[in-house]
Amino acid sequence: MDSGCYPILLYSHKIVTSHHQILTPTLNCIRKRNTPNSRRGFSVCVGQLVSPFLTDHALTALRIVNQVTIDDLATERIRSRVVKLIVEADRSDRHSTCQICELADQLKTNPGQLQQHHVAGRVRGEPNYPDSITVCTSCHESLSDVQRSWLVSSRDPATRLSCYFFGWADVFTLLAQKSGKKFFYELASRFRAKGHHIRNRVQLH
Repeated sequence: MDSGCYPILLYSHKIVTSHHQILTPTLNCIRKRNTPNSRRGFSVCVGQLVSPFLTDHALTALRIVNQVTIDDLATERIRSRVVKLIVEADRSDRHSTCQICELADQLKTNPGQLQQHHVAGRVRGEPNYPDSITVCTSCHESLSDVQRSWLVSSRDPATRLSCYFFGWADVFTLLAQKSGKKFFYELASRFRAKGHHIRNRVQLH
């Protein structure tokens, strides 16, 4: 494990590392690293999770997640799971269960065929970003249906970036609908606002 990153436990708003340091907020666990890798040199620690070389758009997503005020340990645990979801999507990790149903505590005994959902959608058959999550057929259909409201045929970098945030907003909206948790509604609102902010700037230019 990188010497600048430690396993952490989440306690309310604090992060307690194995070195007994108290760090707040959550993204203080991002450590800059000197690396020639084309991705920015950061490692993120959440629980036992260590992910080097996160992309800029994933780091921005993590900062948005961290901006939500949380008052209880149970929701803080959910936030750590959301951070893990974003980090693993950045790596396009594959899972043996639907990540939406699992995070909403609604795992199905027979989820059907699992598929990789590209968070930012596809344009002309190519994904806007490689970030993807493993979902069941039902969740994939729901997410793909709502993508049509914001997905446009453009390779403009800013437009593609807006699609990334709109895509996460859809993921969190579906999680909110399945779980009824306000935290997911708040995330959906913030990510959608970020997408609109980027898209509006594109239209102004």
